[in-house]
Amino acid sequence: MTTHTYSILSLVALLSLLPTTGFASTPSKGFCEIAFSPSVSQEDRSQVTALLEAIAKHNKKRAVAEAPTLEQLAEIASLDLDEVRRLVRLVQPEAERLDSAQFAHQSRLAFPEAYEKFDKKLIDAYLKKFKTQLAPPTLDELQKELGVSRRVFDAIYRPLDPEANLLEIARETQPDAIESIKKKFADKLKAVVRSSGIAAIPSLERFAPEIGLSPRRLSVVFGPNGLLESFEAFKSHVIAQTPSAFSQAVDESLITPERMEALREALETKDRLVFVAAIAGDPVNEDFFQALKTYCKENNAAVIVGPVNMQSVGLDSKLLEDPDFHIALNSIRLTRYQKVSNIKILAKQVIPITGLDNHERRGQSLIVFHPRLYAKTIATAENEHEPHIITTTGAITEGHYMGGKYVRQRTAELARHRHALAALVLERTSSREAAELDLGVSQLTEYRSRHIEFIPEQGGFADLGKFYTASGVEGHGVRAL
Repeated sequence: MTTHTYSILSLVALLSLLPTTGFASTPSKGFCEIAFSPSVSQEDRSQVTALLEAIAKHNKKRAVAEAPTLEQLAEIASLDLDEVRRLVRLVQPEAERLDSAQFAHQSRLAFPEAYEKFDKKLIDAYLKKFKTQLAPPTLDELQKELGVSRRVFDAIYRPLDPEANLLEIARETQPDAIESIKKKFADKLKAVVRSSGIAAIPSLERFAPEIGLSPRRLSVVFGPNGLLESFEAFKSHVIAQTPSAFSQAVDESLITPERMEALREALETKDRLVFVAAIAGDPVNEDFFQALKTYCKENNAAVIVGPVNMQSVGLDSKLLEDPDFHIALNSIRLTRYQKVSNIKILAKQVIPITGLDNHERRGQSLIVFHPRLYAKTIATAENEHEPHIITTTGAITEGHYMGGKYVRQRTAELARHRHALAALVLERTSSREAAELDLGVSQLTEYRSRHIEFIPEQGGFADLGKFYTASGVEGHGVRAL
């Protein structure tokens, strides 16, 4: 005669295939009946079910669940201890030692409605621990948070489905608590920025250790099925909600070793470098952007983008994702006589080069990122060999200047009038000695500079007899001198 029983694992597997509410499915009372040996009488089967129901009713009255011992079960059911052992043996026929905790777990499977409040307690503990430590708690941490023994936790509180997504259940049942945890993550991000000596917006690699988030738990916080869709989306949302907290911050994701190496390679290998400014928060002019891509393809060129006033937070994502475009946050010494400066200049400043005559030594030409076109030549003793020219770049972004008060409205109107969709081209005229960031000096490389200015009506710009648009390049002769 063959004896059929349900192990705990097989019952869990069965329930995991059913629609769930909380952690347990909610079938009618007595749904998970035990498969007995054919020799077990109907009366004994009913007595086992009644004993499982007695445990369920007992726990339903309690604030903290328990998995009663056989002795406690005998008292709860008002049965003789030997009779309790006999009934438990009917559902654990092959066990060397009767397991009262497993029997209590079977009560939870059979009468899930009696245990719903403990499912809620588990969710409450999960959310509380998540918010406290800013990391999803493990089952061990949940057990300690609930203040129950491992025996009781495994029998009553542990999710029935081993693959249960506690976060998803919490998101559905307690959305306000989930939003509270998100807010704490946002507050922590702002605190990390404030504590940074250079007001840097951290990368995920730095933010995670700052809040004690281990790599193993990252996917539960940042990811398609996590608390937050991605770290980049999370940063963008927080910045959009509280822009003033990040207005002077530098986004560390723009100065990764990979980005810096790509910038260095462009400076060393490209025949032409196109320097252009971008205003954070304003979109790029799409036609100008595409025309510059055509220019890069035709002339072995790269575009170096400098954030106006060095405000890098909120730059148009097109500038960050295209391989032809590189973000410059540091000063760049191109040659002994030519430097690109990262000095901060307000986008609305009427004369952007004010005060820069003596910013560098005499004979050192200076390029600054600004949306207004401006150039000034400073007299030097060796003007032919060491010209001292201060010039701005023009911008690739639209000029959406705003102002609330009267004075700001005035400066915004003046800035809109002077905003130039333009760029500065530097063309290499001698050897390709390596240009270096901050400290390096190239003795042999020289560049010749000229401005290009985008013509919105024609969707492109001219440079040295050619006209560049998004669709290609064509000849463009000089009509008059």
